[in-house]
Amino acid sequence: MKKICVVLSMILISTLSIVSCVKKDFDAPPDMSGYDPQIPVTMSLAQLKAVQQLKEITDDVVVYGVVTADDRSGNFYKQIVIQDSTGGMTILIDGNSLYNDYPIGRKIYIKCKGLYLGNYNDLPQLGYTPDETGAVSGIPITILDNYIVKANHPNTITPKVVSLSEVAAGNVTLLNTIITIKDVEFDSTQVYKKYADPAPSSGTSRTVKSCDGSSIIIRTSGYAKFQPVLTPAGRGTLTGIYTMYKGTPQLVIRDTSDVKFTGVRCNGVEITPPAPPVTVSLKSIRDMYTGTPVTVTNAKIKAVVISDKAGNNTSSGKLMTIQDGTTGIIVFFSSNHNFAMGDSLLIDISGASLSEYGQALQITNIPSSNAEKVGSGFVTPKQITLAALAADFEAHESTLVKIVNATVAGGGTYQGNKTLTDGSGGSISLYTTSSATFRNDNVPTTPKAFTGIVGQFNSTLQLQIRNLNDVQ
Repeated sequence: MKKICVVLSMILISTLSIVSCVKKDFDAPPDMSGYDPQIPVTMSLAQLKAVQQLKEITDDVVVYGVVTADDRSGNFYKQIVIQDSTGGMTILIDGNSLYNDYPIGRKIYIKCKGLYLGNYNDLPQLGYTPDETGAVSGIPITILDNYIVKANHPNTITPKVVSLSEVAAGNVTLLNTIITIKDVEFDSTQVYKKYADPAPSSGTSRTVKSCDGSSIIIRTSGYAKFQPVLTPAGRGTLTGIYTMYKGTPQLVIRDTSDVKFTGVRCNGVEITPPAPPVTVSLKSIRDMYTGTPVTVTNAKIKAVVISDKAGNNTSSGKLMTIQDGTTGIIVFFSSNHNFAMGDSLLIDISGASLSEYGQALQITNIPSSNAEKVGSGFVTPKQITLAALAADFEAHESTLVKIVNATVAGGGTYQGNKTLTDGSGGSISLYTTSSATFRNDNVPTTPKAFTGIVGQFNSTLQLQIRNLNDVQ
């Protein structure tokens, strides 16, 4: 027994000795930011542009470039832009957060064999196998190391200073390169506007002008992190990547630090920021309308979306219905929105038009970027008889109501106009569009409770359910 204890003690001492030799701190990975593998370059980017497009590069072509734009701000998506001393190129990569490996200033080498050179609406791009549309695709992230080799970082590419008139006329030699334009300003109609409508908008164009009248478009993605930032009112220096779309020159900025407009405008007139809009009720907005179109000034509204875009019967790409308290109204955006039933929105309606369509009151001409989701809400439908609804219809227009013990006449499917009655002596058209997801479902043959949005088209009073959950 004593010999066993001695052996165990010796094993324990040996184990402790081994453990005590293990380093508690791990070495940081070596800093490779200064390393350049010096891969032999066989072609410049300017020469690469001359390669036959939409044909696989089968030669051992190697190019290099320094990254001048990455995807950090979200204004460039699944791509980076590189530049050498002869020109620039957009590189399509099927991956996200590319800036971690390929930030602005990183030098890279590209082994082009197996890749394709494409031209997306007049903009040269380097990528992978063409897709079904004929456009080159992004290089798969899983095989990216076969083509792109990282080199040292950081490196500086000084933007070429050009006149606005030169690039506005189109200069293909500058495509995909970073340029700087001096003494420019946003068009007066574009000042204090958001750089872009929000996603899912693919992009928004803002016009920049020089004092001699030349102009160019700044194109900004709806997914850019600076999308809601307002454009400045001054004049100054603009930097960005020079691109082209179907013959139209464009400039794409990396972020708002590329826009330094702090000087006096060309005409010497200072544009003051608009006064903050005042939050008003939907009732006060409806009361503004007296029979002729009205332009709303300096106002915003807060309300809950009661229409359902998913059901596609009470909301479309641009249209929806909102309600605050007991008042509702139709909102018609100038571009597609992405809001769902139950979203609580704050909408700047300054400059919007208040008018009727088919005798239904609407707020129109609102950029979807003016609407912001600030939470979620629920509107309890008002239970009312059809007779009472007909007697006070205008007060209930565009609001959510519930009709109990109601019957649909005629049977069949929901699509089109059906007559809904509830035994109160009143009736209403139960209207379902041809695009509603439930249009081909059969209406109930027994009395049900119907929840829906009250509306009208000319002299026809209507009730529209949002989805089949509105029928209980």
